[in-house]
Amino acid sequence: VSCETWKMNGFCENPGYTDAMKKQYCCKACSATAPPANPTTDCAVINEGASTEVVNSAPTTAMEAVVNKELLSKVFVKNGCSLKLWVDPFTQAADSPIAGTDAFTNLAGDATTAIGYECTCP
Repeated sequence: VSCETWKMNGFCENPGYTDAMKKQYCCKACSATAPPANPTTDCAVINEGASTEVVNSAPTTAMEAVVNKELLSKVFVKNGCSLKLWVDPFTQAADSPIAGTDAFTNLAGDATTAIGYECTCP
């Protein structure tokens, strides 16, 4: 089995394998999926597609628009902050709000088509 096949089957993203194992068995194939460095933000970063940043937000007091060309893919929310994603002016996405953990969170379902966001920090 080739590393490209393993990568397509989720080996590189599987938390059941350590980074050392991924490097040992499929270094080149998995290096492109290494987690990106944490972005600098005052509240949250919203990405579309593979890793294109569409929002780098300071705390907000009301819903702000998300202007994107592709489906939203992941968010980074600063530890202690909270990000709400809105699918229309009255409805939050199913997994919203997202609590800050200083790590990227992959989006799924209606969150990928959010039209707005609200980010709050203590």
